Amino acid sequence: MEAMMPEIQNRFEWMKAALRERGSSFSKIARELDVSPSSVTHAAKQTHVSRRIEQAIANRLGKQVSDIWPDKRKQHDLENQR
Repeated sequence: MEAMMPEIQNRFEWMKAALRERGSSFSKIARELDVSPSSVTHAAKQTHVSRRIEQAIANRLGKQVSDIWPDKRKQHDLENQR
C-alpha cells in the first residue's frame, strides 16, 4: 500500500519508491519523453522546471502536479487569472 506523500525533503525519495511500486522509474519516463534521465531528476527535485516532465511524473503516479508540488497550485492559479 502506498504511503502518504511526505514533506518536501523526502518527496524525491517518495516519488522514486512510488514509481518503483508501479514498475516505473525516472529513467523510463526519460526514455518515453526522449530526454535525459538527469532532466527528469532535476524536474522531480525542482532544480529545473519542465511542465512536460512534471506532468509525466504526476500521470505515472496517478496524481495532479499540484498534489506533488503544492507550490505549482499557486502558480497555476496565478496563470489562470491572466
